[in-house]
Amino acid sequence: MMLVLCVVSTAHSEDVAHAPQRLRVSGTPEQIGEQVGRKYRDVIRQFRTQFIGLAMTYTGKNRNELFNVAADLALALHRDDLAEIKGVARGAKISYDDALIFNLFYAIVVDRIACRQLVVWGPATADGKLIHARNLDWFDYGGSPMQKRNLILNIKPKGANEYILLTWPGAQGALTGTNDKGITIAFNQLLGATKTKRRAEPVFFTMKRILRTCSTLAQATKLFRDANPVGNGSVMISDARARKAIVIEMFDGKIGMRDPRNCMIGNANHATREAGLTNVSRFGSPGAPVCPIAAAMGKLDVEKAKRVMADPRVCQQINLQSVLFVPEHNVMYFASGATPAAQKAPFRRFTLFRDD
Repeated sequence: MMLVLCVVSTAHSEDVAHAPQRLRVSGTPEQIGEQVGRKYRDVIRQFRTQFIGLAMTYTGKNRNELFNVAADLALALHRDDLAEIKGVARGAKISYDDALIFNLFYAIVVDRIACRQLVVWGPATADGKLIHARNLDWFDYGGSPMQKRNLILNIKPKGANEYILLTWPGAQGALTGTNDKGITIAFNQLLGATKTKRRAEPVFFTMKRILRTCSTLAQATKLFRDANPVGNGSVMISDARARKAIVIEMFDGKIGMRDPRNCMIGNANHATREAGLTNVSRFGSPGAPVCPIAAAMGKLDVEKAKRVMADPRVCQQINLQSVLFVPEHNVMYFASGATPAAQKAPFRRFTLFRDD
């Protein structure tokens, strides 16, 4: 199958250093990974050094011990994801061991992610179309690598859904993404450290499999339940074609699900009693803080949704990026490059999938 590779510069004068790049690739998993690795070889090599050093500092483990942890986690990864990571290593000319540690950094370290999300549709929006809004709130690292290296990665795998990851060069898991079937998914961390040590798929790769293989919300929730992945979090999944969404709360090997109210659903970093988890010590209100703010604005359109996500009660000081997906219009609106991004940086409009 012919590879398709295209890099689009989206620089603007006011924040040229932090403007996202865009990469389009297609092919087998190894071809996809190799193209990413080859294009961003220098950046990935820098990330490799920095993030392995951070993992050593945070965990107290040496590199060999980190690889042993990563190799154990990798036993639960799908073969396509392993092949993609091997391709990244080959393209970037780094060892597979290092590429694996980098790709499983979050699962190894369990770093500090906050985040807020909101999904609205039907009578809650001006045109009835579904809007999935997401703020990524994450403490950046020395030199602000995550602010400076945002990547919009379009992946067209052989025999699977085309999908988009909002990621960084060489990081092949899905923290935020959408596919050409209208499924959008993103992760928020749930407060509280993981206590259970078990072998299961790291959640970012479960989310990626959903984008790669699922066409409906029912398929996505079944895949998630069957995987029961590692990583305490509140995961929002929306289905633009069916105009519905759900929040999945996962904590120490237990999974709960929460349905929307009045064509609106939100999440943050607290578990909710409504999702049915019983192994969490602290609960919060469903939808807080985004839903009350959104409801007060009446029927939402893109501009109102931007204001919700930029509201100081929603947008945190550690915010790195903010995005609004409108799959039925084949567009997203993406802000990055300032902290907090949604308050200070301009939202830019991007086409999601082009008609080839």
